[in-house]
Amino acid sequence: MSACARSARLFQRLTRQSHIPSADLPAFLCPGILQIAQLQTPRCPPKQFHSQPPRLIESTIHDVPEPQFDLLLGQQYLPSQCAGCGALSQTILKDEAGFYTLTRRSVKDYTAAAAPQESKEDTIVKAALDNASGVGLELGDFTKPTRTLEIPICDRCHKLKHHDAGVSIQHPSIQSIQDTIFESPFKYNHVYHVLDAADFPMSLVPGLHKLLHMTPQRSLNRRSKTGRFYHGTKTEVSFIITRSDLLAPLKTQVDSMMPYLREVLRDALGRTAKDVRLVRISDGRASRYIVTAPPAPPEIDYPAMPLVSALPGTTASPIRLSFGSGKGELIDLPGLSRGDLEQHIQPEHHSSLVMRNRIRPEQQVLKPGKSLLLGGFIRITPTTPDIIMLGYAFTPIEPHTTSTDKAIGTQGQTRESSLLNISLPGTGEKIASAGTFPLKWDVTRERSGPLTAKNAGKMSPENLPFRVLATDILIEGCGWVELVAQVRKRQRLVPKQEMQVQWKSAFSENNEGKEEEEREMLDDEMANEREEVVDPGWPAVEVFTPNGRFVAARRPMNAWLYAQKPVSSRLKGRPRKSMKGQKKAEKNRLRQRV
Repeated sequence: MSACARSARLFQRLTRQSHIPSADLPAFLCPGILQIAQLQTPRCPPKQFHSQPPRLIESTIHDVPEPQFDLLLGQQYLPSQCAGCGALSQTILKDEAGFYTLTRRSVKDYTAAAAPQESKEDTIVKAALDNASGVGLELGDFTKPTRTLEIPICDRCHKLKHHDAGVSIQHPSIQSIQDTIFESPFKYNHVYHVLDAADFPMSLVPGLHKLLHMTPQRSLNRRSKTGRFYHGTKTEVSFIITRSDLLAPLKTQVDSMMPYLREVLRDALGRTAKDVRLVRISDGRASRYIVTAPPAPPEIDYPAMPLVSALPGTTASPIRLSFGSGKGELIDLPGLSRGDLEQHIQPEHHSSLVMRNRIRPEQQVLKPGKSLLLGGFIRITPTTPDIIMLGYAFTPIEPHTTSTDKAIGTQGQTRESSLLNISLPGTGEKIASAGTFPLKWDVTRERSGPLTAKNAGKMSPENLPFRVLATDILIEGCGWVELVAQVRKRQRLVPKQEMQVQWKSAFSENNEGKEEEEREMLDDEMANEREEVVDPGWPAVEVFTPNGRFVAARRPMNAWLYAQKPVSSRLKGRPRKSMKGQKKAEKNRLRQRV
C-alpha cells in the first residue's frame, strides 16, 4: 500500500509541475491511473478522479471521431505496380490491368497504413510524453506500432484469384521480348522457356535460339563447347513444362514420362535437336534476363509472388524479383500469344477452353461413318474405311460422337441440333480442313495388355498378328485427343524407316568444322524442305476447324492408361454372414416364445 501511495504522490507532483491534465492521459498508456485514483487521500483534490474518471477516460478512447481517410489522397500511396500481374497501378481504366478500386477493403487498409497521418488521440499522447520527458521522467517507449499489411493486387487479379473470371491481356511480340532480354546488364543470363503441358509442345517458340542470339544447345559429343558468348554476354535456355499435374494423377507417373517428353521436344525442335543433349538439370546461375521498364523493388525476405492462374495472358508487364544482394534478378515476362481460338467462341464459353483440372475422359468409339465433335465446332473424321477407332478427349470441351452428315451440319451451323455449338454465329462459314493426320506410331506393346506383359504372355509385338497404332491430336491451348486403331499385320506396308525423317541437307563435306554454327542458321530454311515417309496402310483422320488452324499432332502419350479408374482391392477376411431367410427365422422364433 505504501508503494501505491508513493506512486500516487509522484503522479500528482508530475501533473502539477508539467501542467498535464490528468484526464487527458489515456488509460491504455498508464493503466495504473484507475488504481491510483482509488488510493488518493482526502487532502488531494478529488474532482478529477472520483467524480468523472470513468467518463473522462472513456471519452478519451471512444468519443474521439475516427479520422476520415481521403480516398483521392490514397492514390499516391498505391503500390507502383500490381504484384500479381505486374501492370502499373492506375485508377482510370476500370477494365484494364492494374486498376485499383480505392474503396476495396484491402486497398483502403493498405493506403491508410502507408499514409503518414496522426489522429487527435495520437497528438494528445505525443504531447503528454514530450512534457513528461522534459521533467526527467522516463515512461518507456510508447511509439505507435506500424502495421505491415500484404500488398494488395489489382481488381483484375482479385477476380482471377477469387472468382476465376478475367480477360487475357494484349500479348507482346517476340521482338519486344528480344529487346527486353538484350537490355540485361549481366554477363550470365538464363532464359526459362515455359511450355504448357495441356498442348505440349505447341507452345514452343520455333527458332528461339536464333531470335534471341542464345548459346546453342550442347550436343551429345563430349568434346562439344559448353557455351558461347555473344557481344560479351552468355545466354542459356532451359525448358520448363508447367501444369504437369494435368498429365497423370501421381508424381511418379509424371516422372516416368520424362523420356517421352524429351523425344517429343526433339521432334518439335526439328533437325537441330537430333543430337542435342536434353537432361534434367538443377539451376546453377539463376540470374535471369532483366529489364529497365518497371522500377526495381527493394530486396526483402518474403516478397509478394506473381499470381498463378490458368488463364493464358495473366502477366501484363515484367515482374522483377531481386535476390542475392544485387547479384541477380528473376523476371517474369508476359507470355506470347497462343492464337486467337477464343475469338471464334461465345464469350460465356471462354472458360471452357482452359484445362484447369486433370481430365478423365470417356471412351469414344468411331465406327465407319462416324465423327467426333468437340464443342460442336471442331470435327475429327476418320478417312480410312472399315476401321474402328477409339478416341479419348483430354479437353475441357465437351466431346460427342455422331454421324458424319449430322456432324457437318452441326459444325457448319446449318442444322438444328440438340448438340450445343459454342462457336459464334457465322463461324460455320469459316470451317476448313486443318490437314490429314495419320496414326503412325506403334503402341502395340503398351496396348496389348497381358499378351506382351513380362509377368504374363511375354510375347513379342513382332509375333502378334495385329498392330495398334495411335496419335495425339493437339488442340491449341485446350488439350489433346488420343486416337487409337488396331489393324491387321498384313495391311502394314511400312519399311524399316517408317519413323525416320529424310532431310535434304544443304551442308557440304568440306564444312565439317562449321556444321554446328550453320545448323542453327539454316534451321528455318530447312524446316520447309523436309520430306516425311507416309505409309498408305496407316489409318488417318481429317480435322476441320475454324480457318483450318489451331491443331497439330504428336506421338501418343498413352494418357488413357493413367486415367483409368484404379481397381479397389478390399482386404480379404472373414466372409459376411448370409442374411437369406433371416427375417422368416426371426418370426418363427417369436412365435415359439408365445
